[in-house]
Order: sequence, then structure tokens, then C-alpha cells
Amino acid sequence: MRYLKYLIVFSCSSFVILYLLYRLYIIGYNKYYSYEYKHINEIVNGRTANDILFIGSSRTVHHINPKLIDSITGMGSYNAGVDGANLLEMSLILKSYLNSHPPPQILFIDLAISSFAIDSLPFRDPNLYYQHLNNQIIYKGLKPYKRVFLFKYLPFTLFTEANDLLKQNSIRGYIGESDPLTKKSYKGFVDYGPDTLALPLKKRYRINYPIEKKGKALLQEMVSICKKKNIQLIFTYAPEYQPEEKDYNPKLFPTIKEISSSYNIPFVDFRTERVFENHRLFKNEHHLNHYGVEIYSAMIAKEIKNRLTFSNKNYAPLTSK
Repeated sequence: MRYLKYLIVFSCSSFVILYLLYRLYIIGYNKYYSYEYKHINEIVNGRTANDILFIGSSRTVHHINPKLIDSITGMGSYNAGVDGANLLEMSLILKSYLNSHPPPQILFIDLAISSFAIDSLPFRDPNLYYQHLNNQIIYKGLKPYKRVFLFKYLPFTLFTEANDLLKQNSIRGYIGESDPLTKKSYKGFVDYGPDTLALPLKKRYRINYPIEKKGKALLQEMVSICKKKNIQLIFTYAPEYQPEEKDYNPKLFPTIKEISSSYNIPFVDFRTERVFENHRLFKNEHHLNHYGVEIYSAMIAKEIKNRLTFSNKNYAPLTSK
């Protein structure tokens, strides 16, 4: 009986110590990654009404500046892009956003070469969502891929998900350091700065990501959600420097066009815009720099202001210039 008492005391003490260590880690993590924490918290728990919502990967996060969008359109917008997001993560973001926010009038979904690849990399950084496991949408979204039950009720087990870099940055948060990108963020957008793509170009990304049925089903589900919520939906493909057909899965654009045509959803492909033939507008082959963002955001704003009919009933066509 005495040994059982010692075991209970030891177990309880260990639990308390591990939990306190976890809380210390989270506090430092949130200080260092303040942009990421505030961004996801706004998506999951925010209440601000936005007329326009942008969802996508890093090619949304670093390409769409709401400050320019708002000033040109006279509307309110939010950039809900997340680095590395495929359609699984985009779907989770949309559902989480709509659970707490009023529906936007317009939703832009920016698709990328990896958008339909779900099983190969479900979540680029699931650590972004672990502090929101009390939210049933987040919990159910991660459940097929992560041990969320364990993480929710024994949160110190999340140390198994934190790599050395995250732990080091958590310590940096306590000494007042933060992710450099935090200072360049605004309403979800993060400015990559003025760095320019160097020539001659050496292409680094030539991966023919698969077009999975699960990805197509998720996009179709997002279309259905938008129709039920009376949200005007638009698909886009952001600019790239010197795009070549061999760089893409041959099924990528036919799949996008098939879904957009089936549901009468506009698809605006910005790869063909001649202005983006200038390498000085790019940070790398897939991402615009500060100067490219100004041009691209203004083009998106003008598409909204000049071409979009706010008739949510018929999904009026929108075509690129």
C-alpha cells in the first residue's frame, strides 16, 4: 500500500512538472511565433466581418496584401493563407473561419501544384493547430492524421511533435526575439521584402504532385459550402516566373478547369500575364517579392471591383485580362 502511495505521488508530481514545462514551452513559442499564433487564432476564434477572404498556400500568404485590396475596392479583406497548405488544410481553414466569422461575400481559393496531394503531406506544420484542439473542427480535421486525443488530454506529450528548432525558438521568445516575418505581417499577409530572383534561373521545383481523388472531393465540398453560405467563389493560380508545362502534373489544370466548369466557378490563371515575365518582380520562381505583390494585389483588386457581379446566385464568370 505504501508503494502504491509513492507511485501515485510520483505520477502526480511528474504530471505537474511536465505540464508546467509544456506551458513554459508554449508561452515562449507564442512569443516567438506571434504572427502564426495570432493568425491561426484569428481564423479559429476571430469575429471580425470581412467582405473578401483569401485561402491558399504560401503563394497566398506572401502574394495578397489586404491593405492594397481594401484601399482599391473599399471593402474589408483578410488573408487566411497558410504556408504549405493543400486542399485538406484549406478546407479546415474555411470551416474554422466560417464557424466563428460571418460569411464573406467573396472567397478566393488559390490553387498550387501541390494542392490536390493530400496523403503525401496532410499538414505541413500541424503545430499551428494544437493549441486549438478544443475546437471540434480542428480536432476532427487532425484526428485521422495525428494523436489528437492524447495531445488534448495530456498536452505535455506535444513535446514529441516539437523539433529542436521549435524548442530553441521557444527559448528565444523569452529573451524578446521573434520570427522576423512577424514585423512584416498585416491581416494575414507577410511581405517577403524586395529581394530579387537571380539570373540565370536554376529551377528547383519540378515535382509532379499527384491529383488525388481526396483532393478533388475536398475542393468540391468547399464549393458546396460556399453555395450554401451564398459566397461568391473564385479559383486562381498565382503568377510564376517562366512557367513550363513540364513543371506540372498534366492533370492539374484540366482538373481545375473541369471543376470550375462543372460548377460555373471563375478560374483566373495569372501565369499568362505578361507583366510577370519580369524577373525583378520575383523573390524566387514561385513567389513574388514586394514589388510583384503590389502589382498582383492591385490586379486582384481590380478584378473584384471591375468584373465581379455580386450576384451570388449564378456564380457569374470572371475572366483574366
